[in-house]
Amino acid sequence: MLAIPLALFTLAGFLGHFSWLMDLTSHFRIQYTLLASLLCLLALWQKQYKLSLLLLFVLVINISMVAPYYWPASSRSGPPILRLLLMNVLYDNTASQPMLETIDRLKPDVLVIEELTPFWITSVYPKLKSQYPYSVYQARQDTFGIGIFSRKKLKNAKVASFCSHCQPSAMAEVTLRGEPVSIIAMHPIIPLSQAWFDQQKSQFQALTNLAGRQTQPLIVVGDFNTTPWSYPYRQTLARMRMTDTQTGFGLQPTWPAYAGLPWLPLDHCWVSKSFVTLDRKTGRLPGSDHYYLSVSLGWRNKQHK
Repeated sequence: MLAIPLALFTLAGFLGHFSWLMDLTSHFRIQYTLLASLLCLLALWQKQYKLSLLLLFVLVINISMVAPYYWPASSRSGPPILRLLLMNVLYDNTASQPMLETIDRLKPDVLVIEELTPFWITSVYPKLKSQYPYSVYQARQDTFGIGIFSRKKLKNAKVASFCSHCQPSAMAEVTLRGEPVSIIAMHPIIPLSQAWFDQQKSQFQALTNLAGRQTQPLIVVGDFNTTPWSYPYRQTLARMRMTDTQTGFGLQPTWPAYAGLPWLPLDHCWVSKSFVTLDRKTGRLPGSDHYYLSVSLGWRNKQHK
């Protein structure tokens, strides 16, 4: 019987602060919702009413974690001030043409590339440099190369690690309608062991500390290697008092692209409360195991326009 394991996994997902294995169960809220719905209907059809009540309880818990992302945002009006594109290109991917076509079609103001390798810098970036003359990056042979490429001038641009256990992050400032805005692109380690989970938590904690020293609007973007229901994600977003741009647009899974229909939202963009998300979409990027993430932002308040 699947009902008992499903209930246990559902509840275990709230105990991620105890163990990486507990937190691992938090990532599948979409799947739990679908499975609980199917099993609940099946139990009702078979007149197993006690079982159907248990499954309804499980369903309500998971829906409560999923539904807020589908609630309409209060406002999406106003002119766009920044179009941002995140692409995890996959470190061994050499299919550069689809990437160039995607960039040309979406025309972002700021482009963030993760799993950036020397191949992309030598073979692809020269074709983009006239459009994106400002950049900060660290190309690597492993999966943690990262870079920010911009049409707008970058200030205080650097690639650095927040802590001794942190993967490198790219940071820069851009000016939007006369106001400076900080952008942080990061790619934490995948939490597939307790040690890696602790490293990921350390990177999120270091991000929180860094953001606490910020006095200007902030954008944090990247493949976070975690979903919105994990303990580090929820804790960090709440402490930083930022907005997940996915809210109001529905869940937008980005991995694994190879499955045809990705089922985990791993690529994210958080923004300060002074921003409003005007548009957010994902799409296939041939050669990569991730979908791209495209976000259009505006100022929330009139005084920023």
